[in-house]
Amino acid sequence: MESQLANNKPWTMPEIFRLLWFTRRHGLAPFLAANVITVGVATHQMEGREVLLVWAGLGLLALIVPPVMRLSKTETICLIVLGISLIGAIPLSLVFGEGRWILATLHAAWVIPWALLAYIPIDRDRILYFLSFPTMGQAGWVIGQGLFYGGRADGWTHGPNVVAGYLTFMCIWLTGSKSYLPAIICASAIPFTGSRLAMAVTVTVTGAMLIKQNIKWLPVFAACVGAAFVLASDYERYQPEVMKDSLEDRWAITRPLNLFPTGVIIQGAHNVPIRQAIETGIPSAIAWLILSALMLKKNRGALRWAAVGLLGLGIADYYIWLGPLCSLWFLLLGGNVWQHFGNKKPSS
Repeated sequence: MESQLANNKPWTMPEIFRLLWFTRRHGLAPFLAANVITVGVATHQMEGREVLLVWAGLGLLALIVPPVMRLSKTETICLIVLGISLIGAIPLSLVFGEGRWILATLHAAWVIPWALLAYIPIDRDRILYFLSFPTMGQAGWVIGQGLFYGGRADGWTHGPNVVAGYLTFMCIWLTGSKSYLPAIICASAIPFTGSRLAMAVTVTVTGAMLIKQNIKWLPVFAACVGAAFVLASDYERYQPEVMKDSLEDRWAITRPLNLFPTGVIIQGAHNVPIRQAIETGIPSAIAWLILSALMLKKNRGALRWAAVGLLGLGIADYYIWLGPLCSLWFLLLGGNVWQHFGNKKPSS
């Protein structure tokens, strides 16, 4: 194609179709995927109309780049277990649970369609590259909320913990991709959300990455995050006793673990596998753990670091398994398409 431009030769039909295919696969599709994820992050998982909007975006994405069966048998079986558990929780919530079948329906309707991302053959790094642009807007809005409105900033999401988890994920991926300035913007926004978990995961993972990659940027990260912390912090939240009590409450198992799905609960453990064992049954929790381990194994580079951060968030909270953020988990579950098919990643 470069020779055509250099020699000013006319384009042949095969070359035009090849260019259109490349644009669709490496431009339009990842751009659309990034926008669908952005809409999902910004919406409330219990709003039925917003579920339909995400469904439409995922359906259009599947038309542009048809899904490919690229997961192993183990992964497929585990996904089937998760799907059956989520759907089974709808009727069984009336029998064994608290009767919140509408919430169980919305939860299943939010989570299950995102599994399509695991089968879409698009370069994950390219999707996250496009996702980084709205992320800068999100981070800027969070900083503005924190500086001028006070309280815990939530950006354009439905909660400060959700936006904190999202910014943590993107900060880690950007750092792994050596895009340090955008990563610093994300890291500087996180203290304004008031999320202690997100701050702990961000500092731990990005700090380890910078020590390994480019130690020169570590003081810059530390200075920016420290300044944001000073400007944003409600210092009572960071008292040792307060943090200890909060962690104990998050890990407290106040309800029995169930073999069968029992539906959504309002208050429960802030830990993904424990929460799943309560709501959708122990088999679904085991399936999620297996898939998460395989996700870590198959991803490389910045994607693996991002997976580590995402799973770190699941240790003391459960929002990465809710509609707005589970899209990121499914995206990484598919691994990068070039690694999976054994092809070399094309140069940008």
